[in-house]
Amino acid sequence: TARLKQGPMPVDDGLRLAIDLADALTRAHKLDIIHRDLKPANVLLGDDGTLRLTDFGVAHLAQYERMTDTNLIIGTVDYLPPEAFIGEGIDRRADIWSFGVMLFEMLTGQRPFTASSALHLMQVIVIEPVPDLGRLRPDTPPALIDLVYRMLAKEPHERIGSVRQVGAELEAILDGTPIPHASSGGQPSAGFSTPPGLNLHTPLDPPPHRLVGREEKLAELRAKLAGGGHVLLHGLGGMGKTALAGTLAIEHRSTYGADALHWLKVVDAPVDRLLDDVWRAAHGSPLPPAEPLEARAARVRALLEGVPDLLVVLDDITLQPGQNASQTAAHRWQELVQPRGRPLLVTSRAELPRFTQVAVAELAPADARTLLLEQLTDKTRTRLQAHPDAVEALCQHVGRHALGLKLLGALIEEEFRSMPQAALADLPALEGVDAALRLSWDRLTADAHLLLTRLAALWGPSAGADLLRLCVPELDEAATYRALDDLERRSLLREVKGRYALHDLVRDYARRQRDEATAALAGCVAYTTAYSEQTIDHWDKLDAELDNLLGAVAYADRHDSYSEAHSLADDLWPKSLFLPVRSHLRRGIPVMQAGLRAARALGHSEGKWLNNLGVLYANLGQMDRALGQYEQAVTLFRAEGRRDREGRTLGNMGLAYWNLGQAEQAVVYFEQGLAILQELGDRRGEGITLMNLGLAYWSLGQAERAVDYYEQSLAILREADDRRGEGQVLHNLGEAYAELGQLNRAVEVYERSLAILRDMGDHKGEAQTLHNLGEAYARLGQIERAVAYYEPSLAILREVGDRRSEGYVLCSLADAYRLHGDLDRAAMFHEQARATAEEVADRRLMAEVLYTRGLLAADQGHLAEAAAHLEQARDLNAEIGRPHKVAACEEALQRLYSGH
Repeated sequence: TARLKQGPMPVDDGLRLAIDLADALTRAHKLDIIHRDLKPANVLLGDDGTLRLTDFGVAHLAQYERMTDTNLIIGTVDYLPPEAFIGEGIDRRADIWSFGVMLFEMLTGQRPFTASSALHLMQVIVIEPVPDLGRLRPDTPPALIDLVYRMLAKEPHERIGSVRQVGAELEAILDGTPIPHASSGGQPSAGFSTPPGLNLHTPLDPPPHRLVGREEKLAELRAKLAGGGHVLLHGLGGMGKTALAGTLAIEHRSTYGADALHWLKVVDAPVDRLLDDVWRAAHGSPLPPAEPLEARAARVRALLEGVPDLLVVLDDITLQPGQNASQTAAHRWQELVQPRGRPLLVTSRAELPRFTQVAVAELAPADARTLLLEQLTDKTRTRLQAHPDAVEALCQHVGRHALGLKLLGALIEEEFRSMPQAALADLPALEGVDAALRLSWDRLTADAHLLLTRLAALWGPSAGADLLRLCVPELDEAATYRALDDLERRSLLREVKGRYALHDLVRDYARRQRDEATAALAGCVAYTTAYSEQTIDHWDKLDAELDNLLGAVAYADRHDSYSEAHSLADDLWPKSLFLPVRSHLRRGIPVMQAGLRAARALGHSEGKWLNNLGVLYANLGQMDRALGQYEQAVTLFRAEGRRDREGRTLGNMGLAYWNLGQAEQAVVYFEQGLAILQELGDRRGEGITLMNLGLAYWSLGQAERAVDYYEQSLAILREADDRRGEGQVLHNLGEAYAELGQLNRAVEVYERSLAILRDMGDHKGEAQTLHNLGEAYARLGQIERAVAYYEPSLAILREVGDRRSEGYVLCSLADAYRLHGDLDRAAMFHEQARATAEEVADRRLMAEVLYTRGLLAADQGHLAEAAAHLEQARDLNAEIGRPHKVAACEEALQRLYSGH
């Protein structure tokens, strides 16, 4: 507040402050907390410039609240959004509005809305437009003006969807880099059990088709979906099923809000891909890849059950050749995911059983004429309307088929604008949509032919301009965009948010004219080559075209295009690290298998691909399969004399054994790998292996020996300028110091690790270090400070989908609240930890859960139960080789038996 009283801030100062505020608010939203009273008085600046977001007195867990009492206005009126005054629900976007008001005030020195009374101010906020920011502050960058306006959109569903995206755009504006655009409005914020009102925006918007007629069909759909019906819209391709479903979906969203609609474009996607799409929309990260399909489906079902008035639309279910009509992705979704009593709308060309059927046929004559004439300019429309019989004949020629009418309208507008009245009879005889497509094809330029067939040859539902340009290297940029304009003008192509998509009938027709799959494959290879660096912007580029790239890998693999398959797989991983970094573990397995087959055919080493497969399996929790791949890789590397790769793979085997709880066996493999890497002078590999040896000895209860290995590792990794490795080893060193009781030293080391891991963008490492800082403060008796570290750690782990680590943090929260005397809350966190341990089937975590439960039961006075849990924890820790944990259990049992 004091800073704002000094007047408008310099733009860069305001941006830096806003970035810090966005970071603080993102943390709150990750914990499902809506501040609801965001204003300058609640943002404190320390002497060192550190920002703190305070006064969560009216904050609330994110849930969809309807304020039916008009006197119940929570928060400060000047900064509240319109929905707060008109009885609508309050969610995270209310905080985004308040943030936008503050940002406007920081830039101009005045609030965007003022009035003489609180009642009048409410009316102004609801009705009046945002003042002209560019006029009030002419030096404001256009991108910042646009961002403020999007934050201050009156309708919540039109407002920018997440504080994280606000922060990303602010950073880009400050740095002068291109504005990052989120793939969806949904943002991370919840775990397995999600409060109502989660910001669950649909990954795709309903396509912008205007529906003509079909009022009776709409009424039929509304009636059949009411009460949670599962309805199938079926009919020939191009009849307008998607337009009909989209109209109803947009109507539903307008009535119930953006969170109430989930639209998924299916085509050939399996159900586990749809699960990831939903989870990413809500969390910005994939589902935990190691979980079985049923567990991931249960997570998504729980997520959707928390959304009031939900409608799910599965668009374009495709029945594959030979596929049973009752085994589509729609049926799997129906069985595994769809919440009970919630409506589900499916579109498909095929009639699918177990759904209420609604057939979509040709348009009524009057509606067909309207749709055709709507495609035309006023001049052409007026000329045609003078010949109603000819118009009716044209509609009949394409069977009153919605897509055919749109194509025909584009043809007439393009070719017959200046025709004389009698020239209508000269139109070629049309027989259905194929004839209209043929006419459109015949009138395309050679460049448009090329671009259309290359786009049709790709494997995803759409493609961005960057990939398209690489698929048509024959065309320069200007020619590419002229061809795109030509196709869009003729209704052969649709552009949505910078991506280009074809109707299935157009795609099929173009593929019949030319097979351009080889050229499309070459474009995908060029794309992965261009974006194979280990940087966030390159990973974003690969993510944007993942469907096309994985389709290209599968095509190359099927057609023995070994060089292309090898190049694609190599660029996706290991060259770019894209697949594991972005957690595409399950989808990565067929890519690595294709790379392996290509390497075999080309006479290249197969060991790299076997090792990569082992890493994927290990990350999926399949340690036995991982070890099988590693063993094959080591055998090949030895035969080839590839000692460097042999040493690294032996280290991977050690990690697999360590994850299986066999620390002594892990030491054997680590030491074998270390000897090879030291012999070869591979300093970085040596440093990583020394760190892993320290980890193994720490697990064996030899903390002092672990410290020795960690310190050696730290020196080598600093010498090798491996910042990420340095951050990891500092984290582990902190754990060893904590084990030795040197807690203040552990805190200092953890803080150094945290700074590095944050700087490197290692979110998982950041979360684990935050957890360990909390553990250190808990042991120092600073329980509230410990919780302050546990909570952001838990939020990040839920965001990245690391369920195993999440379970450990839940145990720590349970123990913190136990020590604080809040046994009910401790029991709640313990129950979540227990469920997580059972879900991931992790014996170490289960031992921790049993130990935590034993301590809690003792504090609750259930001594026999406490002893049983502590004995189970002791025995399990003994089985998995964790002597320091065995000692902790023995100590707790001793206290219990002695009555202390």
